[in-house]
Amino acid sequence: DALRRPGDEDAPYRAGGLLDPGGDMALARAGSHGAAVATIAAGQAPGDPAGRAHPIIGVSLPRFALADTSGSLGALFIQAAVIFVISRARMLAREMSQRAGRRVRPPLVVTLSLGVSGGAQDGSGMIARLQDAIAGAVPPDLGPVHFVLPTGNACQDRLNGQMKAGQRIQWQILPDDPTPSAIEIWASPGRQIPRLSLRPPGGEDLLIPLKRPGMVRLADRQGPEVARAVLQHRGQNSGYCLTLIVPPTLPTAQGEPWAPAGLWSLTLSEDSASPCRLAIARDDRLPGTGGRGRQSRLVEAGYAARDVSGRWQGADPVPPGTIIRRNGTVNSYATGRLQIRVGSTMAHPAGAVAHWSGLLADGAAGDVTAPSERSASLAGMAVPGMRGAGLGRLSGTSLSAPQMTRWLAARLAAGQRFDGRADLAAELGSGDTDVHDLGLPDLPWRSGLGG
Repeated sequence: DALRRPGDEDAPYRAGGLLDPGGDMALARAGSHGAAVATIAAGQAPGDPAGRAHPIIGVSLPRFALADTSGSLGALFIQAAVIFVISRARMLAREMSQRAGRRVRPPLVVTLSLGVSGGAQDGSGMIARLQDAIAGAVPPDLGPVHFVLPTGNACQDRLNGQMKAGQRIQWQILPDDPTPSAIEIWASPGRQIPRLSLRPPGGEDLLIPLKRPGMVRLADRQGPEVARAVLQHRGQNSGYCLTLIVPPTLPTAQGEPWAPAGLWSLTLSEDSASPCRLAIARDDRLPGTGGRGRQSRLVEAGYAARDVSGRWQGADPVPPGTIIRRNGTVNSYATGRLQIRVGSTMAHPAGAVAHWSGLLADGAAGDVTAPSERSASLAGMAVPGMRGAGLGRLSGTSLSAPQMTRWLAARLAAGQRFDGRADLAAELGSGDTDVHDLGLPDLPWRSGLGG
């Protein structure tokens, strides 16, 4: 009955208990990351028949999985979501074929506006492999399937680095953090194991004794556990990954392990595999999820996030000169061979890469870029919310990726075909520049993205 009440957009939400003051008030606010992404990707003006020509298949991930920004809980749910989308798209294709009286193979564009900083960067992660497998072997009842992902927003967060044997770097862990902090040390592909020592604030170096995959607890002379180390072999192409997990600096219950806040340090032994990639797991607060983590980061003397004029620095110089890196800060979900990786630019000046936009290993902002920032002095874009005419001001590559989704879906529906990233780059080529930017979109709700 709630769905039959014209003009009462809150009725179905109330019927589902999503606007119940005594329960879940998630939809009481006007803004939403998911609503912005969905509307940018496929929203049409009310009454526009084009909306029926572009059906949407949406998946809502569990809030507790989203609240863990490290991604440790999300991968399996994301894989299940992808399988659900493919299954529903195949069902829709069969229904379309029955109604048309002929075989219809609709193209499919799947976007995932989520990202993580840790994980493999060589495409061997579960999500990248699954999406590459589907895009490379499309089911017979579907047309081309493309996966569009954001490059992430971690370029300036000091979460990534590359160490050589004998080097030391500091790791800043913040106070009042009720969640663990973690850093991954990835050795180059091969059989060598990274050998590392960890020093807590005011403590001594603790050599990590792992010589084969497994887990070990690290304790200082007083006996308390200060960290855990987990060694995994991720396959011949990825090599070994050593993960250090430090307990919360603010334990939530008496008797739980805790760690001192401050500057910890990591030293790569002289006889270790070298170089090694460092990747700190995200541990921040995602709006609307109730997460309470505080983000740790790398600290290095001589590293400057801004140049002498105060501007944020872009791609790493050649040679880099520091352990902390901005290149290779791409969202680890988006490291497959066939995925389309989208970075963020500013609307003014047009095509200028946003300073926080994650960078590929070669320093590029993505295979393609799209604006999600008004300018250096006016952050964010006005984007649709999930209730009525409500707008919110958001930013990030999560808003750039669905613009590419919309652009690509429209061209596939018109009969165009793209054989990988090179074809897209050629279609979007912009003269002598390497940046292939979509430019400001002409979106039907006139939300301020373009004006």
